[in-house]
Parts: sequence; C-alpha cells; structure tokens
Amino acid sequence: AAIASVKQLKGEYALFLSIFLGILLLRQAAKSLAGEIVFVKDLLNDPSFDGTQGILLKIIGISIAVETTSDICRDAGENSVASKIELLGKVELLLISIPLLKKILELTKQIMN
Repeated sequence: AAIASVKQLKGEYALFLSIFLGILLLRQAAKSLAGEIVFVKDLLNDPSFDGTQGILLKIIGISIAVETTSDICRDAGENSVASKIELLGKVELLLISIPLLKKILELTKQIMN
C-alpha cells in the first residue's frame, strides 16, 4: 500500500522504495534462517559428505537467487532481462546437475547388471 501511494505522488521513487523494502525483507529472512545456515555449513564440512548433497544445495541456492533476481527485474519493468536471467539460471542448473545425472546413470547400470 505504501508503494502504491508513493507511485501516485512520485513514480520515480516507487522503484527505489520497492527495492529497499525487498532488501529489508530478505535481510529479515536471512536472520530467521541463521540456524539453518549453520546446520548446512556443518553438513558440508562433514567428512561422510559425498558431494551429492552439495550439488542439491547449490541447485536450491541458484534457484532462489534466480527467482529473486528475476522478480526484482520484473518489479522494475524489465521483463526481458528477467526472462534472460531465468534462462541463464536454467542452463546453470543443468550444468551443475550433470555430475548427479552421471551418478544416477552409473547406479542404474549397476542395478541392471
């Protein structure tokens, strides 16, 4: 509601207010997730960690970053840039998941033999 009233008064300030509020919300979300972030760091440093979980965590992180960035671009009226960011994110996810796909194929071959 605050952004809508700012848009009516000063449209050029609405974008900055929207970005500022988005950053504040992300900061609060990061504070709320502080315990979980420590858990993930401990999990990554675990010697029994085989790397598969790391790939999955990277996929989750990239997905969140791409979604957030594309939403910010859309809020700024840059739909074309948002679409390109999403495409690059999908390509990056595909590239990161290749080792995981290889492991799945190897396991499938072992099961079939």
